[in-house]
Formats: sequence, C-alpha cells, structure tokens
Amino acid sequence: MAQQTYRQLVNKAILESGSTLSDIGTESSFTSPSDKMHTRFKTWVADACKEIQMENTEMEFSQKQASILINPRVYVEQEDGNAPTAGQLYIGQDTGVEYAQAVKIDNSTVDIDLLSGNWNTGSATAYVGLVATGNTTLGDFFKINELVDLYSGAFLDTADFVRIKGVGRYDLYSEITGLLSYNRSTFYLSVPGGHGNTVFNDASTTSTRITHVPWALWAERPDHFTKTIGAPQYFTEAPNGHIEFDTILDRPYILHFNYEAAPQILSGETDTLTFDLPEQLEDIIVWKAVMHYADHDNKNSIYMRAKKRYEWYLHRMIHAKSPEVTFNRSYFRGV
Repeated sequence: MAQQTYRQLVNKAILESGSTLSDIGTESSFTSPSDKMHTRFKTWVADACKEIQMENTEMEFSQKQASILINPRVYVEQEDGNAPTAGQLYIGQDTGVEYAQAVKIDNSTVDIDLLSGNWNTGSATAYVGLVATGNTTLGDFFKINELVDLYSGAFLDTADFVRIKGVGRYDLYSEITGLLSYNRSTFYLSVPGGHGNTVFNDASTTSTRITHVPWALWAERPDHFTKTIGAPQYFTEAPNGHIEFDTILDRPYILHFNYEAAPQILSGETDTLTFDLPEQLEDIIVWKAVMHYADHDNKNSIYMRAKKRYEWYLHRMIHAKSPEVTFNRSYFRGV
C-alpha cells in the first residue's frame, strides 16, 4: 500500500463527505483552486493532519531524541571588529586567558547565538561558544566586564573586540529544527570525541543525568557571576526560554534529551506524511477532515458516521503507536 499524497487525501475526503463537489485538480488548480469548497477541503485535511499529531503528543511519531554539542559559553557585547570565525582566539586583556572560537556538532558552523545588533556595525550582543586551546589553563576563565582581544593565530586581528558580560546560555529551539517542547526529565550529558579538538577528545560511553530546577528556585541561588568551572549537575530554563547550567562548562559536552516534534503541515500537492504513521492508518486524516466538513455544513448524520470511522482508526493508532504501559513506585510512598 503506497502512501497517499495531500491531493489524494483531499479527494478521498470529498468522496467520503457525500458532497457533489468534483475532485480537486493538479498543479495550479490545486495550489489556487477556483472553487472555495476545494480550498476548504484542503484546509480541513491539513488541519486534521496537524490536529492528530498535536492531540496525540505521547505517540511514538511525535517523540524525538536530540544530541547536540554544547561548548562553554560567554555572553559578550561587541566593542569593535567583525564577526569571528572558527578557530580565532579570544585573549583576555587582564587575565591573559585564551580560548578559541568553537564550532557546533557539524564541526563547521560557528557556535554563536546572535541576540541583538550586528557584527558589521560593532553593535552585536551574543552568546559565544568557546573551546580550550593548548595555551588554555583549565580552570581559568575571563573576568566579568573584561575586554577581550581577537587574534588569528599570533596576529592581533581586533583589539578591544568584545567585553565579557556574563556566562552564556543555550537556545534549544534554535539548535533543533522542529522542536516544539522538550522533556526536562530526560537531560543527559556525555563526553564527546572525534570532533577534532586535541585538548578534549576522550569520548566516553557513560552518560550523566542532570536535573532541572525551576527558575523561581534557581533565582535564589548565587548569580552566574560566581559560578565555578566544572561539569554541570543542574539546569534551569531562564525567563527568555534559554537553558542555563549551574556551572561554567569545563569542556565541550554532548547534551541528549527527548522532545516533542512540531507537527508536519501539509502544503504541497504531492506531500506525503513524514511522521511515522502506518500507511494503513492514513485515512484517520480523511475522516477527521470529513468531521470538519460536516460541522461546517451542519450535517449531523455525516458527522456521526465520520466520527465512528475516525475513532476506529484512532483506537488502532493508539494500539500501534502508544508507548509501553508500565508501573512504577509512587513518589509519595516510602522506600
């Protein structure tokens, strides 16, 4: 059984609705139909597809796992110069501390989260990912408000490049395409290897769980200016939605977590489902779309028939795609 395209789902919904409307056409007739009912059926099918995913977030097809490289980060305000490139050196004017501009897990994309301003106008504020070099004394870090010069090797590229304003945070939504929400109880760290960094390249198969602390409790802790350097044990979600750790990271880590994926939105005529719904169950979208049609046209008998068919498919989808049901000790009982 082949997957149905968006157009095929629309035409099946038209057929099952009992409407006298003809099939929707191809190409421009599908993209910009002249009949408003064709447009409505397209909307009903697309909405049905989206709603089924969002109403069943516990299903296997909505749950994903992410693994991203996180580097030690600083929050900086630019004083001069242009956007840094991978490998350029940050050297503190007061401390002499040296770190290099880090890259992300693809080993090519510069690890910079631009928050505001523009590097070309000298107005950037950003979270900048750093990685130790052979000249870095592990355990040392920049001072708050310290001016930092930018070097390319031994060559001074920009004096007074940035000023250190704090410890950086991490925006998971910009790191993971299609992330709708993440599961805070599934955060684990592991030590990376094979990413080309000669200072830290001792990969381990061991993962360490880190614990979420709500921001209201976190705000009672010492602020991040007094953090020590080391492996994090706790994290919080700051009011701006970014992740903050309880330490200044002492090295790069791989952060693993589970998340709910954003729903697929059908738009193109030949689109097929990209989430993991068995082809035999795709008609659940058709019947939910027919429910939307019947509700729009006040056709109660068609609505009840479509609802029965939708629930038949829904029960089978739940059976096929729900996580395993298990039992565990109550948190409220003693050991």
